[in-house]
Amino acid sequence: MIKNLKELSITPKRKKLLEILDYGLLQTKSNVVLKSQIKRDGDSLFIQDKLFDLKKYKQVIIIAIGKASGDTCKFLEKILEDKITKGFCIDVSDKKLRLIKNTIGTHPFPSKKNVAFADSVISLVKNLKKDDLVITVISGGGSSLFCMPFDTECEAGIEIFKELTKKGAIIKEINTVRKHLSLVKGGRLAKTIYPATTISLIFSDVPNNDISIVASGPTVKDNTTIKDARDILKKYNIKYKGKMFETPKEEKYFKNVFNFLVCSNKTTLNAMLKKATEFKISAKILSPDLQMNANEAGKFLLKNTKKGELLLTGGETTVKIKEKGKGGRNQHTALSALKYLEKGDVVISCASDGYDYTEAAGAIADDEVIKKVKKLNLNIQEYIDKNDSFNFFKKTKDQIITGKTGLNVSDLFLVYKK
Repeated sequence: MIKNLKELSITPKRKKLLEILDYGLLQTKSNVVLKSQIKRDGDSLFIQDKLFDLKKYKQVIIIAIGKASGDTCKFLEKILEDKITKGFCIDVSDKKLRLIKNTIGTHPFPSKKNVAFADSVISLVKNLKKDDLVITVISGGGSSLFCMPFDTECEAGIEIFKELTKKGAIIKEINTVRKHLSLVKGGRLAKTIYPATTISLIFSDVPNNDISIVASGPTVKDNTTIKDARDILKKYNIKYKGKMFETPKEEKYFKNVFNFLVCSNKTTLNAMLKKATEFKISAKILSPDLQMNANEAGKFLLKNTKKGELLLTGGETTVKIKEKGKGGRNQHTALSALKYLEKGDVVISCASDGYDYTEAAGAIADDEVIKKVKKLNLNIQEYIDKNDSFNFFKKTKDQIITGKTGLNVSDLFLVYKK
């Protein structure tokens, strides 16, 4: 998964930590995690501990949204090949599907292409009957990839998203606003599918695995209101007087909806813990739900790591954008951590989807970087202030490159103290 693992492995310690990260990513691939959770025996489809009788359904439709959707559709095509009536998938890359039509959407910002995909989905599912089945795949990135209408959710939504991100809003706040700019989020897809049965396979990329936030919860009953969304905009001093939509609250639309959390960063963290044990490295998981400013995350994680221990953490940091540099929250976290390192410490911060708002997935902070800082005469604080972590680590050659991974289970942090 890490394309430049060999180039980055300039010390034995680095090599082992990167191999632990790489193993965790590999064990989070859709085909790996779904193999143990979804089984088929004739007309019996088992998802976790729930049985679905495929004989009951005249149509089986697949709707897949987000960065894990393409790989998941490949898995579903294999086990449901003779049952799939039709399907639509939107991902950030082409997965060469056979039975399900794949759209390469735009991310992190929505576009007319994404709206056209949503239009196709709604046209397909709006007149379904009680004896139809829709299997949805909901994963990170879906908030941008699945959106409508264009004027509200794309044009207005892009600017609001930029402002909320710039001011350090957390994902729950961002997606609460998104739900109320949309006609497909916040349970609206489930309402449109009703009275057919909905099965949702959810890959969580959010803290606390709140499935109502993943891709802004298109199949999950929403408890927020337009007032909540307006209050968030007011909190961050963002002016928007345009249209907002209330999310469906009626219980009947969710009676035949079965939401399954099939993957989260706990999957990745447990896999990394297993690999660390194989390497005879003392390791522990601190939390899957880290939420804090990227400037402070490295300091916090180092403070909570014992000597001789590897600390594994998942979550999502925030960055307040002050300048127009290039970078993402993972590279910013690693860059800020350089100020707090002691000799022998290592901090790795990596976006599981492989895209840290740049072509890099993240970066490493350790003694080797400090040596390069001195040799290249780089000013760490200057790059932090400019929000230019990408160009800093490009100069030191310590970026983690994976390409688009087909995963999205939040960000991953590995911290080792000598």
